[in-house]
Amino acid sequence: MLRILRFLRVFRLFKATRFILAVDRLTAALREIQREIFALLILSLMLVYLSACGIHYFERDVQPEKFGSILDSMWWAVVTLTTVGYGDTFPITPGGKVFTAFVTLIGVGLIAIPSGLLASALTQSRVEDEQRGTDAPEDNE
Repeated sequence: MLRILRFLRVFRLFKATRFILAVDRLTAALREIQREIFALLILSLMLVYLSACGIHYFERDVQPEKFGSILDSMWWAVVTLTTVGYGDTFPITPGGKVFTAFVTLIGVGLIAIPSGLLASALTQSRVEDEQRGTDAPEDNE
């Protein structure tokens, strides 16, 4: 009985090869869009700095313990631009709230762009694999 179960472990390798093909496709897609991702990273760092400067301007007098310096404000900028929003640091002035609304909208776009780029590259990679006939067989289970 144990020999039969050991033999069935071979079938797990087939699923692992399908996973390896998916990782290869993901790696190829990331290689294809690496220039765009790098440019987006530079843009993101600039937006973090500009957002930190902006919120520092609006909130430094009202909340000096949270927005007292640009470095303190960068925490807020990263959390807001990535749309995480922990809630530990938030604006209370009307100008800070309006500025935060704009930064949040920019952050949503900032997250959507690399997601769209990666999805497009993965789709293109899959189409190219299917045209070459190297795609993994479909699982009919």
